Amino acid sequence: MKNKLSDMKFLILQQQPFVTPGGISKWLQSHSHEYFITHLYQDMDLPALDSFDVLLVLGGTMNVYEEQKYPWLVSEKMFIEKAVKKEKCVLGICLGAQILADVLGARVRQNEHLEIGWHTLALEPDVKEQKHWQDFPNEFETFLWHQDTFDLPENSIRFAKSMGCENQGFIFDQRVVGLQFHPEETLEGYLGLLKRYPFVENPPFVQSPKSISENRKKFETNYTLLSKILDNITNIAINRQVK
Repeated sequence: MKNKLSDMKFLILQQQPFVTPGGISKWLQSHSHEYFITHLYQDMDLPALDSFDVLLVLGGTMNVYEEQKYPWLVSEKMFIEKAVKKEKCVLGICLGAQILADVLGARVRQNEHLEIGWHTLALEPDVKEQKHWQDFPNEFETFLWHQDTFDLPENSIRFAKSMGCENQGFIFDQRVVGLQFHPEETLEGYLGLLKRYPFVENPPFVQSPKSISENRKKFETNYTLLSKILDNITNIAINRQVK
């Protein structure tokens, strides 16, 4: 029976070549975890559900309802639904969180505001009542780049909110976590994405590309936040297996 972090196996679902795991890879390697990536855009086959312990679903520039343009979304949603039903621990980031919300029956829609840049999020008090999340910061700054948002799935709790978006994440059944923000983002990943999707500053929730990239310290702090989240998800998975 698995009983420590290094025993866990991770599966990463990657939607596009330029939306990478970022800091997730660094964290997995630093903990000597076994992990593998399914590149959905390359039509890679999805593995057996018993081949991993924790599922990580990355973001992407598409929308959850663009199945005709991105046909792998259909099989991906079915796979994620099966993983949730099999009581796997799942973490979805940005598009990944929206897919999770969709799979859990919630509406995904356009947010009132476009959010790009560094923003402060407020943790919901209910999160502190969840095991493994008691020491998570009440406020934290992290990276955002999104237009869509989601309603909270039934029987879930809101994770956090920002001034520009009410639902910045959710926790379902303690083991399924959807995050609208990007704790995995690195400076290199951001600059690569910016080359493909340049944007113009549009206050109050879209910052200038220069202001986002010039403070490297924020990317380091973002990795610290990611580490807390991945530690918690992994400990939740271990706790469920040793019961």
